[in-house]
Amino acid sequence: MWRGTFLFLCFGLAVAIVGASPNAESLETLYKTALSGSRISDNVQEDARLDVPDLIRKYNYPIEVHNVTTEDGYILEIHRIPHGRDNNNDPNVRRPVVFLMHGLLCSSADWVLMGPGDGFAYLLAEAGFDVWMGNARGNYYSRRHVRLNPNAIFNTRFWEFSWDEIGNIDLPTMIDYALEITGRDRLHYVGHSQGTTSFFVMGSLRPEYNDKIISMHAFAPVAYMAHNRNPLLLVLAPFSNNLESLGALIGLGEFLPNSIILTWAGQSFCLDEVVFQPICSNILFLIGGWSESQQNTVSRRL
Repeated sequence: MWRGTFLFLCFGLAVAIVGASPNAESLETLYKTALSGSRISDNVQEDARLDVPDLIRKYNYPIEVHNVTTEDGYILEIHRIPHGRDNNNDPNVRRPVVFLMHGLLCSSADWVLMGPGDGFAYLLAEAGFDVWMGNARGNYYSRRHVRLNPNAIFNTRFWEFSWDEIGNIDLPTMIDYALEITGRDRLHYVGHSQGTTSFFVMGSLRPEYNDKIISMHAFAPVAYMAHNRNPLLLVLAPFSNNLESLGALIGLGEFLPNSIILTWAGQSFCLDEVVFQPICSNILFLIGGWSESQQNTVSRRL
């Protein structure tokens, strides 16, 4: 019931925006421009099926997979590119460490999906950095716990966390591990969206970690929500506690889970030339915001 109500609300707001937004026509044009080229190559389709370690291996970059357990039992997976492929590729050279942290509903994949020459992790490795990519509890690569089951029915204990725990527990745990393995005392930090929020949490609640940071770089930083104009959030915010309680009551703990049903819905209703496509895109923009000037329509699509 709650899930259906939420989707209906998103659908209704998206329909309204499609009709009322002055960007609706340009939005559709952007989508048609992005999708009007030749058929997606087999190479890109293969990339879409690979996980982060296999994707990095495909392009002949060194990759290490590390696992670390937090004090409250979450098992986090960290991906490391210790050196470059074409430049700065001597494995025996000690390099400065940079730690990359993804945003909401994302993972370490965000830093490599664009491929060599464009993916930020590859660029840093070629520039001479030892690149570590974290994965917060609950995402695709960190859905494990020493006791709790993320897929348990009518038990949401695994999902009882927020960016507060990510910043207060996950980040310090992963940073300490990266420093221990590399023998360094400090590192550089790059965060995107929620990856900046969690850093601000760590810097505030765990101030001793500020001494372990050489520099912090914030992509799309998020700190305060008071002036947020997102229409969907403004509608849902007054009912957030009720929605959370209802979700726990019916055993729904994960936010926007990656399921077969949602994948089918996306393929059926959101592809090019489908009448519902503008509605699908506006649901995403309702959640994440929209800036036409920053919309890249020629990026590689996986």
